Formats: sequence, structure tokens, C-alpha cells
Amino acid sequence: MRLQCRMGRNIAGLMMVGIKYMGSRLQSSLQAKLIFSHGDIQYHQLITSRYRQSLE
Repeated sequence: MRLQCRMGRNIAGLMMVGIKYMGSRLQSSLQAKLIFSHGDIQYHQLITSRYRQSLE
């Protein structure tokens, strides 16, 4: 019983580490995409500024 609990804790810990690792990988790839899509960001800013003007 005690062994199972310890194994469960280890698996949970490994899953947490995996999730954190995947999260950091995802974040770095997102940052790379942001750098590549700088034109898209400018386009997005244009849309948001137009949207704000339409709200005012």
C-alpha cells in the first residue's frame, strides 16, 4: 500500500515536470512565431486601433 502511494506520487511528479517542460517548449515556440509574424502584429494593432475608433 505504501509502495503504491509512493509510486503514484512519483508519477504525479513526473507528469507535473512533463507539463512544465511542454509549457516552456510551447512558450519558446510561441515567442519564435511572434518574432516571425511581426507583420501580423502590426496588422493586429491596426485592427485594434480601428476597433477602438469605432467604439469611441
